[in-house]
Amino acid sequence: VSWQSFSYGPLGEQKILEALNQGAIAAITGTETRTQALTKAISQMVDRGIYGFVDKAGRHWSPEAYMSMCIRTASHNASIDSIRARQQDYNSDIFQVSTRETKGIGRGQATALIEVCAARDEYYKKTGVYIPVCSDGGIVFDHHITLALAMGADFVMLGRYFARFDESPTQKLFVGGTYVKEYWGEGSNRARNWQRYDLGGAAKLSFEEGVDSYVPYAGPLKYNVDMTTSKIKSTMCNCGALTIKELQEKAKITLVSATSIVEGGAHDVIRKDSSADHK
Repeated sequence: VSWQSFSYGPLGEQKILEALNQGAIAAITGTETRTQALTKAISQMVDRGIYGFVDKAGRHWSPEAYMSMCIRTASHNASIDSIRARQQDYNSDIFQVSTRETKGIGRGQATALIEVCAARDEYYKKTGVYIPVCSDGGIVFDHHITLALAMGADFVMLGRYFARFDESPTQKLFVGGTYVKEYWGEGSNRARNWQRYDLGGAAKLSFEEGVDSYVPYAGPLKYNVDMTTSKIKSTMCNCGALTIKELQEKAKITLVSATSIVEGGAHDVIRKDSSADHK
C-alpha cells in the first residue's frame, strides 16, 4: 500500500499496518477464515480510532471495504508468489489450469486461470521466457472459449466439445428421447483401462477423478467448428480486438449475477429451437 495516497490522521501508519498485517497473515496461513480475519481487523481499526479512509481520488472507504480489499489483495499476491515459486522449482514449460471437483484442491477455474496467467506474465517480464497456459475444464458453451482466452489462456482443452461430433470415436446412442455420444474423462475408470494410462504393476487408484457419461450429439465437426470460430471472431470484434493478445488486453471481465445471465439470453418466450446454435 502506498501510504502517501491516504489520509489516515495523527494515529500514524504503524497502527494501521499492524491491523492489516495481522488480518492478512491470519487469512493466508489459514489460522482464520477470511471473514474471521476481516471481522477482527475491523474491530482493531475501530478500537484504534480509525473509522475510514479517503484516498487521493476523494473516494471514501469504510474500514470493512478497505480491510476486505487489503486481505483479498494479500491472499491474491501470496497465491501468485506460490505459483511463481513452483514454476521456477520445476522449470515448467507449460501450465495446465484444470477443474477440481472430486478432491476440492485448487481454485475456481476462472480465478485460477487469471492468477496463473498473471504470474506467467510477470515471469515473462523478468526472464523473457514465455510459458503457454492451457485452460482445461469448464468449457460448456462456445462463449466459454472466448472467456478463457480473454482471461489469459493461450489455448483450451476441448474434450467434451469434440466428443459430441460424428467424427469422435464413440457410439451414437438414443437415450432419454435424444441422441447422445459417449464421453469419459481422463481420470475415469474407463480411460484408465487404456494402455496410454497404464501405470504398470498392480497399482490402482481408489476412486475416479473423471466421469463416464454422455454428451448431446451435435452432428458433423466442420459445421460446428465453423460456427464456434465465427462466434469467437464476432466477440473479438465487439471488443475491438483482431488478435487473441489484443483481446486479452482490451477485454474487461466483470462479475454478473445469475439473473443478469438469464436476462441476457432469450427469456419469457417459448423457443421453437433449443439447439446449440443459440448457446
